[in-house]
Amino acid sequence: MESTAIRFITAGESDARTSVGIVEGMPAGISISAGYINHQIQRLQKAHGLDAGAKVAPPAVEVLSGMKSGKTLGSPIALRCIQSHRAGGSILCSDS
Repeated sequence: MESTAIRFITAGESDARTSVGIVEGMPAGISISAGYINHQIQRLQKAHGLDAGAKVAPPAVEVLSGMKSGKTLGSPIALRCIQSHRAGGSILCSDS
């Protein structure tokens, strides 16, 4: 069985409203959705106390390429993260 490294690259300024990410190395045929990614981001933010008392919408991830019908294609996956509560935003949805 061959091991595949998964690489994650981000681009965008920490105060930008939108940032992007590229995921390389995902095999074809893996089921995943933007809804699942968004759910995991919200879960992690709660675990780190990032939403405590916040009255802002959580960030939203949009899959731009690399997936079709909810399954990975084996090509790089492009993601866009939108921080609707900022004039800017942050690197792929984290406030660090």
